[in-house]
Amino acid sequence: MQAIRAHRKNGGLVAAYFYPQLPPEILSGLGFFPIRLAEGATYHAEREGEKIIRPDACPYCKSLIGNFKSKHGIFGYADVVVGAVTCDMMRRTLEVISSESGIPVFQLQMPATRSMNSGRYYISEVLRTASDLEKVCGRSFDGMAARRYFDERKSCSEILRRMVSSASLPSNTVHSLMHLFNIARPGQLKLFLKNLEQGRKVRRKKKRILLVGSMICFEDDLLLEILDGKGVEVVISGISENGPSRFYSGAGLKSYGGKKLIMELAERSFRSDVCIRHRPNTEAYSVIKNSGSRMKCDGVILKCLKFCDLWYTEKERMKQSLDVPLMVLDTTYSDSDEERLRNRIEAFLEII
Repeated sequence: MQAIRAHRKNGGLVAAYFYPQLPPEILSGLGFFPIRLAEGATYHAEREGEKIIRPDACPYCKSLIGNFKSKHGIFGYADVVVGAVTCDMMRRTLEVISSESGIPVFQLQMPATRSMNSGRYYISEVLRTASDLEKVCGRSFDGMAARRYFDERKSCSEILRRMVSSASLPSNTVHSLMHLFNIARPGQLKLFLKNLEQGRKVRRKKKRILLVGSMICFEDDLLLEILDGKGVEVVISGISENGPSRFYSGAGLKSYGGKKLIMELAERSFRSDVCIRHRPNTEAYSVIKNSGSRMKCDGVILKCLKFCDLWYTEKERMKQSLDVPLMVLDTTYSDSDEERLRNRIEAFLEII
């Protein structure tokens, strides 16, 4: 927060985004301070958002609107919002944020279909959005700044991936570090993570659970707390919005600036994105099965935000495709869920 305030005091702008499909390197190359809004998941924010949009919207979308309405915390620092449209509810959410907050909102479409044509279309969407953002910030895209941001984020992602695979930290701690990955300056975060990694100790708990499903915001940690208290290690799957992204896997960037670098970042994002909404979504199932096998998980929890049909409609198919037990949780941001979650989890742990 101090870094964001200092950036704005020096005349810089803050660009908020939601899903990692939009490479934040492009925002950084335009001089923005990129922040991914995977936070503000509170019952109060959800209720505030429900005053503006229909109650059967997903809790995350309602909380976004509620937080932008009140300009709570980090939401009060966003100068522009860039949103990848991944479902009809998110499209509506972006429209409401624009009308209710007065903040400029830029939408781009992330096609669900996986094909060469849809990939080219997404690259054109990113190029268009980058051009529109150039007019807002009044500066050209700085390729070297974008490459530096990518290299630092890539280092952070590799350290986080090692921590997840080695089980060297409690699940809630890893969750907090992932939150820092969303909002912190990657150069500073890299130094912090390196120091933290040096003191880690590999540990193996009695049980290990793979967690998949809807976005898990910073405050949405009740499930992790319960499982940690039961001595269970949680591995958050790197599918779509959760877990270490494949965007930073493999080789570094080849291009050095201008339109070519923006296109390379967009193409890399499209190619590396794994999401349950994709058609076909067989890759998402492969990642879930391979992650569970590689990490020696004893079971899988599918955590769905209420009214998130993209995940909830997959529950029966997922039960049939997995080799380990699956538990489906339909959740909101209300604290009243705690007793129900504890009872469900205890019963599930007895099964596995």
